Amino acid sequence: MAALEHPQQSIAPLLHAAFGAQTAQTVYIAAKLGFADLIRDGHRTATGLARVLGADALALRRVLRGLVAIGVCDERRDGQFELTPLGEYLRADHPDSVQSRVLLNGEVHYALWADILATVETGESASQRVFGMSFYDHLARHPEVGSVFDRAMTSAGWIRYRFRPAVEAYDFGQFNKIVTLAAVTARSWWSC
Repeated sequence: MAALEHPQQSIAPLLHAAFGAQTAQTVYIAAKLGFADLIRDGHRTATGLARVLGADALALRRVLRGLVAIGVCDERRDGQFELTPLGEYLRADHPDSVQSRVLLNGEVHYALWADILATVETGESASQRVFGMSFYDHLARHPEVGSVFDRAMTSAGWIRYRFRPAVEAYDFGQFNKIVTLAAVTARSWWSC
């Protein structure tokens, strides 16, 4: 028997895109509060997580259930939450962690994208309006933000997959010592 099509199935991709900021902020909360690391370490209920974080258990449960809806974790019948394979990527110690990239998006890029209409209308930089300076000046003047950017741009997965073709194409065997400037390279690449 064929599954019945929901009356709004045809517009689902548009609605998913329209509400994407909510999803992004839910994932940001998970990264910022370190849910993946805490769940991995055994704090698996909303109440247990709230106690560790000093947060409201009911609000936290709603966020956790939002993470269930997008496949980051699962909720068991006993009210405990477990990471899914996708959620493992939010762990700080995962070799392909996206935690720092999620933090960069939630703490920096989100504010810029919220102001994108004015950029489209005027051509003026969102960073200039939002931060009062260029993006890279903002990173330089706010070392904590620059540090998040650098961690995001040098995260293992980003570097491994972004630069793999160049690394595989070049013979590095001729050198005794190789020094990487990944963060500088990433900042230069983003300024293009």
